[in-house]
Amino acid sequence: WYQVVNGGLGRYLVRSGNHRWADLDVRDAWEDRVGALPHFLATVGPFFESEDSSISQLDGALSRPPDDLSAMTLFAVTEFDVRLPGQFREAITKIGEGLDRGNWGRSYLWQMGANGGTTDAALVIPAENWAGLAPPAKALPEILAEVYGEQEASDLMQELQSSIRSRTSYTLRVRPDLSLP
Repeated sequence: WYQVVNGGLGRYLVRSGNHRWADLDVRDAWEDRVGALPHFLATVGPFFESEDSSISQLDGALSRPPDDLSAMTLFAVTEFDVRLPGQFREAITKIGEGLDRGNWGRSYLWQMGANGGTTDAALVIPAENWAGLAPPAKALPEILAEVYGEQEASDLMQELQSSIRSRTSYTLRVRPDLSLP
């Protein structure tokens, strides 16, 4: 993926998913056996300004994935630096329940930081095209107010806000020419 919104010109993200922790041991053994790291550093490294790596895990209980993730070409990502993890989790769980009850209908994924990096959680909205990232007919506060009532919805949004230290958002576009099937 490469970043197309929010100042990330020249920023690329490489992702590999659906692994077990033990898969990382297999990868390390392969890299050692074939000399992948020295080759990478010699051929690609000179073109890097910086590199960052982290491990995250999809939270399936909180996510509402699309039927066909491979059809998605854009991903709106909001990364959260969380101040109060328990409160954050309670808030996003209740918000997700409200979205389900309010028939929001939009797909989203929650990635939780497991190791490395500075992102504790990331909300990912996948879309097939730019039109798929247009704001929904009903905004989040409106749906939550319909489901929980104005005061409870307001309290819930305040609970979420106070659990977050900071957030960053950007949009990624898939680079099929750089991707493996």
